[in-house]
Amino acid sequence: MIPWAIIVLDAAIPASFGNYEDGTSVQTGLYQDREGYVSPGIKLNQQLTPNLYLNFAIYGAIWADHHGAAPTLNAGFAWDW
Repeated sequence: MIPWAIIVLDAAIPASFGNYEDGTSVQTGLYQDREGYVSPGIKLNQQLTPNLYLNFAIYGAIWADHHGAAPTLNAGFAWDW
């Protein structure tokens, strides 16, 4: 079978730029203000059996604020029922 190639765009863009401070964000890294990212990528899905698929993906980062801006590699399995 021929693998599917899918172009993806993953994004988390803040809807508001308010301030949130719970006193622990410096220690935990949680609930940072203005956090967001835009990450394009490509995903490949290969059918192994009639119900089992193997997935590979790579994402980059064209914008990141309070997030990592390094490329990511992903792999996984999918089951179609």
